[in-house]
Amino acid sequence: MVPIVKKTKYKFFFASNIKFPLFLMLLFLVSNISAQSKSNTENVKEIFEKVKNNYETKNFYSFNIKYQLFKSANATVVEEFYTGKIIKNEAKYYSKINNTEFIQIEDIHLKINHDEKAMLYLKQPVSSYNSLIELASFLKFFEQTNIELKQDTYVCELVSKNITVLPYSKVIVYIDAKTYCINKQVLFLLNQQNFEDDKGNIIASNPRLEIIFSPVNHNPISGEKFVLSKYVSLIDGNIKPSKHLKGYQIINTTL
Repeated sequence: MVPIVKKTKYKFFFASNIKFPLFLMLLFLVSNISAQSKSNTENVKEIFEKVKNNYETKNFYSFNIKYQLFKSANATVVEEFYTGKIIKNEAKYYSKINNTEFIQIEDIHLKINHDEKAMLYLKQPVSSYNSLIELASFLKFFEQTNIELKQDTYVCELVSKNITVLPYSKVIVYIDAKTYCINKQVLFLLNQQNFEDDKGNIIASNPRLEIIFSPVNHNPISGEKFVLSKYVSLIDGNIKPSKHLKGYQIINTTL
């Protein structure tokens, strides 16, 4: 069991600043070769396409997620720890990261930050959730790629270009070779963050984020998570927080 230190002040990108597709976009791959070869890239792309097909063809799935932030590439102590969940119910999607929920019901998208008691209401197509499976489209952002099969798991590694729009220097993804479900992601961040050492001194280092997926459940999920009235109400033509979320500030981008 990896030791977990007391809660820190870093508030990484899990809370108010996160956009739902962001952590799903991070399902990339990594390398230890000096130059990207076409054959290797095609192998990675083929695996990605099978992952996409696996998720797209399922009407129902759900899984839990653990987020573990480490202060450096080789650190073993967890500096921050969050839990999350993702659910697909036919054309409806739900996710939760720590205390922030994201709901897509038809073309209605809600982001609810319970720490800030704030809600974002907007309309956008369901396809915006497909970053989970649109892995191949991110290959162009990486310079080096490598893929290995280790004990029924594809270990896919991608290294970013020297000049990149991505906030990661390297990303590793572990994919089940039998089911083509994603098991784990490891993200090496480019931007330094400040951390406290054992003596209380502030040190700057490049964090590592590990995202661990539980086994996928393909049974339909029922309940209130996909009932719009749980979150908002239409009052005199205006969108208001539901009684359950009374007192929350709502930002309606459809006005």
